[in-house]
Amino acid sequence: MRKTSNNPASDHQFNWPARIAVTVLCSALVLGALALPVCGQTCSQAVLVSGAIDAQGEKIHGSTNWMAQTFVAPGTPGDCIELNEITVEICKLGATANLVFEVHQATAGIPSPGASPIGSASLAPSAVTTVCTNGPTGTYGPAEVTFSPAVKLVAGTKYAFVIHQAGNAGDGTHFYRVGVISHPGQPDPDYTDGAYCKWNSGTAVWDCPGNNATNNSGSLDTKLSVCTTSVPCTAGCTYTQGFWKNHPAAWPVNSLTLGSVTYTKNDLLDILGTPVQGNGLVSLAHQLIAAKLNIANGADGSAISSIIAAVDALIGSLIVPPIGSGSLDPAATSALTGALDNYNNGVTGPGHCN
Repeated sequence: MRKTSNNPASDHQFNWPARIAVTVLCSALVLGALALPVCGQTCSQAVLVSGAIDAQGEKIHGSTNWMAQTFVAPGTPGDCIELNEITVEICKLGATANLVFEVHQATAGIPSPGASPIGSASLAPSAVTTVCTNGPTGTYGPAEVTFSPAVKLVAGTKYAFVIHQAGNAGDGTHFYRVGVISHPGQPDPDYTDGAYCKWNSGTAVWDCPGNNATNNSGSLDTKLSVCTTSVPCTAGCTYTQGFWKNHPAAWPVNSLTLGSVTYTKNDLLDILGTPVQGNGLVSLAHQLIAAKLNIANGADGSAISSIIAAVDALIGSLIVPPIGSGSLDPAATSALTGALDNYNNGVTGPGHCN
């Protein structure tokens, strides 16, 4: 198993103070019996869940059959890491769409399906060669899922993998399953920081079977391992829209919502490369993209949060060129554009990254 860190801190324009050693280290968090050398180095490992995979993993398909697994980022609490890769036990039956692995902050619970992730990766059907079978244990095989760019996490913080089929594809006969470990008769004794959950579309909540102290029906965890590298922590400073336009490898997320419309990273780069040409929506979008990337990258957004909310409300369902043909009068956007520009340039907020 490879790995080299996709670490934007190597870019000379980053000014990240080393709250941890600048030397790149490698660590692996292991859920289940997997204990793998990763990142091309010897890894420190912690087995958090052990036991055989059972048949309690739900089918993953459609707009309602999503699953999630919470986890706590490994390492010394407060240190910064990048998530490069996970390995899961998985099977499929008739699935033709990619399986999407989103990473979300979960300190306040797992967000509902459709929320914007802090990072994501996809697994193609061709990468899953094990066919799902019925029975008390089922049949699963290992699969590696690589995040590019790597996802920035903070050690000791709770996150969640949210897993679904791309485009909400599939049905009860075209699905994936991930292998889960059960703890019959006791509330998750091996991995108290984690919980396997499935989306209950009827109640619109995540159902995490048995993962509480009062339910002794047994609890579940997904069998997986994660590959991470240690990185310097950000100082919470900001970069201009020109920086983000010219450094796509440094982006902390692969999508953003502008107004009420979600754009992919490629869409956003196209928008950043589009001349303003008198369209206030384009100039506003340039600064909004930069502000949201700065906040996703760790910059304090409290000084600009009300402006961002006002900008999103103004943009609404307009689709920004060249993705769409939306337009706004510069007279209606100039004040908001200027406020965002001041934040991105460090005039307000935490300051610019020198």
